[in-house]
Amino acid sequence: MKDTRTLRTFLDDCALTLRYAGGTAHFELWVPGEATPEPLATLPAAGGAISWAPSGRDLLEHYDGGKEEMVPVAYAEDIRSIVEDFAALPGDRRGYTWNKKWCVWEVSDADEEEEEEEEPREPIVQAYSDELLKYLALRRVKAGLLVTWRDDRDAGPVGWRIRWDGDEHRATSDSDAPEVYYLVEVCSEQYGKNRYGTQVWRIENGKVTHEKWFEKCWTALDGLKRMSEWYSLDINIADMRSYFEASDRYHYLFF
Repeated sequence: MKDTRTLRTFLDDCALTLRYAGGTAHFELWVPGEATPEPLATLPAAGGAISWAPSGRDLLEHYDGGKEEMVPVAYAEDIRSIVEDFAALPGDRRGYTWNKKWCVWEVSDADEEEEEEEEPREPIVQAYSDELLKYLALRRVKAGLLVTWRDDRDAGPVGWRIRWDGDEHRATSDSDAPEVYYLVEVCSEQYGKNRYGTQVWRIENGKVTHEKWFEKCWTALDGLKRMSEWYSLDINIADMRSYFEASDRYHYLFF
């Protein structure tokens, strides 16, 4: 929708957006596959209090029938915080923008925004395991999700979503992915408590071709080097570009 700004895209590809209609700010949640967004909250652009829509209250106070208890959606508190921080801004709130890197509202600078848009985008790496993977499975979110199993199958899998074009607001696509790339998990605990190492996966045409966990291997680069030696792979580590999962720095992409 015109003049709609995406503030945050969550792990299930739902997007929190903000738009203005006259003097009113509208926060909405776009769900993949839906033609229209779910209204979450409204408030005046200048002054006034938050008015939560029924769908917004349901998101914050979601009832889980299986557990028979109130269980908010995983990112409900993130949404509440963004909206409440917006409501706390002084003056006309249309003069503020959401800084996606630092997760804060700040005074708009049109020149800086134009410069940021001109910068080339880098791939965004997202990694999920344990409860997050179960949550994605329950929501049937499979598009763009690559699942790689650790050597120790009892340690479970890692789910990867890589936004190759760097656009966090668009559904993931492998069309821009290189033919071969590597995924790495450092500080990977496997085969018993307090046994740590580095797990490496080689991906070709979207499928795992080689995988190995190296005990007492402490860095992603050392893991790639050992992978190259173990399988006699020609990995030109010096020329590789690397990106990491911003939230934990345990999960890396190399190509």
